[in-house]
Amino acid sequence: MGKMDETHTPGPWRVRGTNFGYTNCDVLGPPHPDGGDYAPICRANSEANARLIAAAPELLEACKELVQSLEVEKKRSGIVCFGFEAAKAAILKVEEGVKSEKRKAFFVSEIRTNDHGEYIALIAVEGESGFYVTDWCWGKDFKVAQDIADERNARLGLSKKEAAVIVCSTMRSVKMPEADDEVSHE
Repeated sequence: MGKMDETHTPGPWRVRGTNFGYTNCDVLGPPHPDGGDYAPICRANSEANARLIAAAPELLEACKELVQSLEVEKKRSGIVCFGFEAAKAAILKVEEGVKSEKRKAFFVSEIRTNDHGEYIALIAVEGESGFYVTDWCWGKDFKVAQDIADERNARLGLSKKEAAVIVCSTMRSVKMPEADDEVSHE
């Protein structure tokens, strides 16, 4: 899918209540260049949603700056920070109109610890060989670290089985488990 022909209305955007006793709020862009009224962006069903929508241009720019900085750090140290892939996918969704097809899953390995014996959080990207090392340490108890990985994966909408399939997809010469196979972290 190629780039969309449309570009978004440049920021800053602002919120204006309807003042009719309803909860709907208008999101407005900057004034029209010829001196006309503020450009209407949309109407949100709550003030909280309107504030989130109005912040979109600044959030997009912040994500771009963050990803650029994290790309430099990734090249320098090989460490991938949490949220890096999610920020890249969000930017792609805005600029290309697509959602990243590759899922990510957190996991820990019994042989990946820091100098203090704490388990390091790892990220597997579906279908990519290898994994990314984060700078997060999830304690010295492997079961606790695995529970944290499971909880993070659940936030990403992944079951334990789905996460295991993603991790296995990163390994060469490993039989991929089927979605209905039993998965154990013991």
